[in-house]
Amino acid sequence: MLFCLVQSLIPGDPNDYDDQNKETISNEPQSNKFITKESIQSYFAVKRKEHLDAVQTLLKFQRYEQKFEMMKKIFEKIFETIESSRANVENSNYVIGEELPQKSESIQHILFILDNCAFFGNLVLKLPDISKQLLKLETRWTEQYKWCFSFAINSNIIDKQSSVMFNLAAQQLNLIPRNEDFVNPYEEKTIKQKKLKKANSGTIDTKTKNTQTKKSKGPRMSKVEL
Repeated sequence: MLFCLVQSLIPGDPNDYDDQNKETISNEPQSNKFITKESIQSYFAVKRKEHLDAVQTLLKFQRYEQKFEMMKKIFEKIFETIESSRANVENSNYVIGEELPQKSESIQHILFILDNCAFFGNLVLKLPDISKQLLKLETRWTEQYKWCFSFAINSNIIDKQSSVMFNLAAQQLNLIPRNEDFVNPYEEKTIKQKKLKKANSGTIDTKTKNTQTKKSKGPRMSKVEL
């Protein structure tokens, strides 16, 4: 059951790509027609929601061990797909950043790279601590994402929102310098700091309230006493 759930969370593998999926991406019947930058950006707008839904599914699991095992299987499948698609793209005549190829198979592999890289980036940002542990075990995955990040940014075909996400994931992995105000609210250390700050704030508020209460309970002279 766990494996089936993992499979359902991972963006498609080129080997499992069918005609129906091809039509979904191009929004046109299957053909060798040129796919535009705009159609790809529309595709990613839909995929972003799917990625977020998948991440939310993972976040619902309470046990760390279960999340870890799920993430491991997902990462393995993601980078297996990326590696396969990368080989196809590098063997084609496509030059990153230039005009998209006419060959539909090459376009499919470009989309698989971007789609899986985007999914990985979302996982790294939303589940940073487990991701960090997994990337320590498989250092090659970080290098593969480094290539993906460069591919995505230089492709000039992803939309602005996706570009921001790729950039944040690269900062999270320290592949590029972090912005001064970079904070990941999903990191355990950030969560602990927030809880500590809230607890300290509550203590200060309680002390202030008690002091004010004590002052109000002090002896007061009334007009009658005078």
